[in-house]
Amino acid sequence: MPLIPAFATPIGHHEDVVPLALCESLSTEILKIVADPNETNTNHGDLGSCTQDNLHLRGGPFDELIKIINPYVDGFIDEVLGIEPSDLEMTTMWSNTHHSGSMHPPHVHPNSFLSGVIYIKNPVGDDPGNLYFESPNPGSRAWFPNFKRDSMISDEELWFNPTVGKLLLFPSWLPHGVKQFKAENDEPRISIAFNYLITKCTRNTASFNLRG
Repeated sequence: MPLIPAFATPIGHHEDVVPLALCESLSTEILKIVADPNETNTNHGDLGSCTQDNLHLRGGPFDELIKIINPYVDGFIDEVLGIEPSDLEMTTMWSNTHHSGSMHPPHVHPNSFLSGVIYIKNPVGDDPGNLYFESPNPGSRAWFPNFKRDSMISDEELWFNPTVGKLLLFPSWLPHGVKQFKAENDEPRISIAFNYLITKCTRNTASFNLRG
């Protein structure tokens, strides 16, 4: 049956993007930041904390990470979204450090255009703390037919296992959250998230008439 995949929501998914040695270096640096009383970190009780969102300005291993991320972001912006990479710039980067039992409710990233996350430490456990995206289609929660198989409209959520070195890119407006993370020990789970803002835009909107 001829189909048109109208109004798609693109998600970039790349495995083993960051070398393990750099992941370890980033983890060490972030744990220093979290433990520093002079840093303004956001605490989440005993389960974790969030750094300030200026990691992209701190140099060192964060510069190395940005050099690795940039080609993937440029490719996503150019090939998938059809936008000049020079029309976007990274505005924020921060790290989330969580211990066993933590989770993150669904949310979006306001005042941003493109967001991403990369995993640099994820201890072995019963539940890895999958990242999940909620369907932006309001119909996915308005009716619940008896689907006989997976289809283009059957999924309410899309999950990704947070393996070390994995990079995910997605529109900032796409609702996402983190399932509960359960580790076998007290080692933290560490991720780095970032946002890009569009710097050049136009009032013109693209439309395609495929019916005639």
